[in-house]
Amino acid sequence: MKEKLIAGRKCLIHEAGTPAKVVYLINDHPEDIVSRLEGADNYVLVFFSTEDWNRDLSPWPYRMNRNFDFPGNGSVLKNWLTEECVKTIEEEYGNDISHFVCGYSLAGLFSLWCFYETDIFRGAGSFSGSLWFDGWHEYIDNIRVRADARVFLSLGNRESNTRNPVMAKVYDETVHQHEVLKEQCCCVFRVNEGGHFDNVSERIADGVRWLISGDID
Repeated sequence: MKEKLIAGRKCLIHEAGTPAKVVYLINDHPEDIVSRLEGADNYVLVFFSTEDWNRDLSPWPYRMNRNFDFPGNGSVLKNWLTEECVKTIEEEYGNDISHFVCGYSLAGLFSLWCFYETDIFRGAGSFSGSLWFDGWHEYIDNIRVRADARVFLSLGNRESNTRNPVMAKVYDETVHQHEVLKEQCCCVFRVNEGGHFDNVSERIADGVRWLISGDID
């Protein structure tokens, strides 16, 4: 895995074979994810960093309570990703490569938002995504995506068992997300064993493998 500074932001890049697809991920367990993708080929993973998840990954402001405040500065990171990072990757690997954006938890919400907001990404992965986020339900009802897109959604079967009434909506909102997308493109929704913090790397790797493999099951 090589380290590269792209417009002031540190990235880790892993490539396998002759890259045809590139997947962008928040810098979360990179070595573990790469090891779980053994056997997959012809892809690039770009792990990028962020200092403040709530600030940098929230698409718009939302103050849930005093413990959960989301300033809504996601457009800054989105612009870096789409205008700086993608450009740099295409300069190295060519313009014919397909781009996917993925993330876990709030990064999963951010990934879907980036996918919706631009025509750059062929698809997205949202693993245990924070789809309970205020306004998300209404936002996705007004979005159309490309017919050849691929989207992977996953959630732990105990994630809705929380005392927080907002976060407890995560299963229903992920089901709603799936219902909307499956009518427009290839979208799968998998329910995993466990809560939000169980088997994180495994869940991410499963989704990434599905996106880069070309298999539909």
